[in-house]
Amino acid sequence: MIRLRYRVFHEQPHLFLGGASVVTSAFASTTLPSFLPLLLHLTIVLIYAPKVLSRSPFTGITSLWFGLSIGRSISWFTPSLHTLDTPGISVLVLLGQSFATSAISLTAVLIYARLRTRVSSGLAQLTLFPALWACIWCAAAYISPVGYLTSWSPVNGIEYYDWIIPFVGPAVKDWLVAAWAAICSQMVEEWIMGSQLPEEAPLIPDLDRSPQRKYPRGSAKLILASFLVVLAFPSFFFNDLPLPVISSETTPFTVGCVLPPFQRYKDYNPTLEDYIRESSTLAPHANLLLWPEGAVSFQDEAEREAKLSVVRGRVLGAWVGVSFEETYHDPQGSRGERGIRRTGIALVSSRQNETHFIYYKRHLVPIAESFSLRSSSEPPTIHTLDLQKPNWMKIPKGDWAPAPKFTRPIPVTASICLDLAFPLHSLDSRPALILAPGRTWDVTVAEVMWKQAKLRAHELGSAILWCDGGDRGVSGVAGEGISESVQVGHGSWVRKIALPYPFDEQPTPYGRGGNYLVLILMCLPLVFSLPVASTGFLPGSGIRRVGSALQSFWQRRIRSSELEEDLI
Repeated sequence: MIRLRYRVFHEQPHLFLGGASVVTSAFASTTLPSFLPLLLHLTIVLIYAPKVLSRSPFTGITSLWFGLSIGRSISWFTPSLHTLDTPGISVLVLLGQSFATSAISLTAVLIYARLRTRVSSGLAQLTLFPALWACIWCAAAYISPVGYLTSWSPVNGIEYYDWIIPFVGPAVKDWLVAAWAAICSQMVEEWIMGSQLPEEAPLIPDLDRSPQRKYPRGSAKLILASFLVVLAFPSFFFNDLPLPVISSETTPFTVGCVLPPFQRYKDYNPTLEDYIRESSTLAPHANLLLWPEGAVSFQDEAEREAKLSVVRGRVLGAWVGVSFEETYHDPQGSRGERGIRRTGIALVSSRQNETHFIYYKRHLVPIAESFSLRSSSEPPTIHTLDLQKPNWMKIPKGDWAPAPKFTRPIPVTASICLDLAFPLHSLDSRPALILAPGRTWDVTVAEVMWKQAKLRAHELGSAILWCDGGDRGVSGVAGEGISESVQVGHGSWVRKIALPYPFDEQPTPYGRGGNYLVLILMCLPLVFSLPVASTGFLPGSGIRRVGSALQSFWQRRIRSSELEEDLI
């Protein structure tokens, strides 16, 4: 045991710890990162980082960076082959993305390894890495062309902390996994450095037992670990069951995804007529129907309005979210150029001759879409639908709007595919339902985007209708206690859900303040360092020296008083 510990941590750390860092990266940074594998990986890398910096830093950092990047790209290799028409370019793009994200994570770890020995407060040292990790990935989500899609944020296995996300936002997940990693890594380091057997001491290099290596006291780790455990307690008291559809406190609302099957229409690329016929079949059973991303194509805005009018006239009784691609005239073009295309969604119904609202996609898949389409800069808006009372429902007094309308307001908004991989907190109020058409190219990517769609809905406290038109797309509805997907692949479906009534349109704390609220957690190292840092402004050894001086002064006064009494 003694010899094994010496070989792993002191004689050949680059072989054992470096190898473990690379191997665990393949399991930690999958397409759907899980909490425990990511925690194990970060713990090992945090232990290994000082070794990298102490001996041949350039070679060690470069080797670790290369290894983490390769491990990171393994799970994404298969789905990336179908991203572009040329597999070779797809692989190069994947490697570029892997090297970029690995550089981000490694930078946070190495900065922490450099700064930790300069922090005197135990709690400040423990919360330093979570602050760096959360800050750097929060910034990456805004800068990256694919948002959270390829970040190292845990997606699975963090259910005990899900209740916090609507309050603080998705960045809290990064803070939590990094906080546990900081605790675990320093517990292992203390075991390595501070629990040596007498016969093991000669094997340990003096450099590793240097007094400059500072670890938080046990009380600091206990305080932070207790705080993290307490944060998980409220999850046991939250009811995650779906809302009852028939209740005085809910509004029944039936949604559907229109995916015309090949077996019925004999067409792998359904036409506008196919979508209209399929929607007409589903309309009597649904309040709102959604078409997948880019379901139909329009040559210009005039054709779009003409075809939307046809949809309004033939699909009766339901709102229809028509997702489309169109060619449009760019008024800001230098030569009034034409031929620019964009992806959008229009909500129409037979109740109104005009389109309820149109939203255009803001984030395009790099290379695959960015060369052929133009993104929009307009944020999504919220439109209120007036839901009419079902014919079978009796009218409890005061439950619905007065006669003759008998309606309830349903605020809805829209977001298209990759838009949902980015933070969505620019809305003025909380929508009850988010319309989310998508079209993915691989079942792995479909599952990732479905998870991202659910997370955005959870952060805003809304329900989401995700309709994926890919060959093996994952479609479903989530929110208000519903989280499972409905189906994989083509084939239309409808599902009845319940929305809270009366619906509270006040945004969640995250929806109102965005990621600014997580800054409180990121500033904890500074807060915990203030008492220690303040001693630097006092003479001598700081507060302790001042306290000793005051105590000595007070003792001299007592002795002087006693002497005067004796003389009297």
